[in-house]
Amino acid sequence: MSKFLRQSGAQYRVFDMGRRVCKLTPEQFVSFDNCQLPYPYPFKRFAQMGIIFWHPDAAEKQYVWFL
Repeated sequence: MSKFLRQSGAQYRVFDMGRRVCKLTPEQFVSFDNCQLPYPYPFKRFAQMGIIFWHPDAAEKQYVWFL
């Protein structure tokens, strides 16, 4: 997922959506995505996250994915 977002040229922010909403650092997200570290805030053993992303040329159009 991080490669896809990076190659698309999009800017993005990742949030944990488990027990509480909190921002994941880019390093946490990339490390989890590359299977280097476990998800930092699992809820019932699952990662629940939201990704807000946008293209720099159209920053007024933001998209949200819930995974």
